[in-house]
Amino acid sequence: MLAETNILRQFKRRKYHFFTLIELLVVIAIIAILASMLLPALNKARQTAHKIACVNSLSSLGKAYFMYANDYGHLVPFKNLKMNWFSGFPATGFLAVYLNMNTSIHIGQRSHLSGQAHQPIVRSTISCPGVDSVPLRDPVQGTYSYGYNNMVYAISGSTITTNDDYQFSVASFRDFKVPSKTAVFLESWSTIANIWDKTLWRFPHSNRNNVLFFDGHVDSVLYKSPFMENTSESYGSIFWYPGGKNGY
Repeated sequence: MLAETNILRQFKRRKYHFFTLIELLVVIAIIAILASMLLPALNKARQTAHKIACVNSLSSLGKAYFMYANDYGHLVPFKNLKMNWFSGFPATGFLAVYLNMNTSIHIGQRSHLSGQAHQPIVRSTISCPGVDSVPLRDPVQGTYSYGYNNMVYAISGSTITTNDDYQFSVASFRDFKVPSKTAVFLESWSTIANIWDKTLWRFPHSNRNNVLFFDGHVDSVLYKSPFMENTSESYGSIFWYPGGKNGY
């Protein structure tokens, strides 16, 4: 009993301090300030991670592209009614087999499975994670990450209509005068990128566009770079045209 009495007395003598409203508001303000300082750093880290993942995807795409060309006499994927460069199925895509792909989701695409609105949205393993943060541009086709330089893809100026999947293409390794300066794949909202429709170009990485060049290296190009624009300076630019005369 004596022990219990002493414990009760000690409990009663203790002074308990409770937060006042002002102190609570000060704590909340401090947390808000710390969060405002950390969020930009976290956003920057996320953007950096997206850029690195995008560069890796373009590098993988480049390896597949060059393996294809090596197997077909240094000819590059070309316009064809039966096949295309971006299909996820080897039967209809020039590059799918080299990327170990066999899926209805195309290279660079984020879309509903099989293009059905009731199916879940998925993203290709070869794509930019930055497209996850934007709504699907088309309910069926979804959103794309990369576009093939149309000055290379359709260098002949017309679509090849034959059913021969591997008919000769005008574009071959010998057409690239300065491989390190001619773009093969760019970040684009469409599967095609060209000088004429710059509304399709994407600049998701601090106003920069990751570009795969024909020598295999990936570099970032700043928004509104003059050699990309549809101007007298860019027309014939070696950035777009394999045999172009104007450098950058």
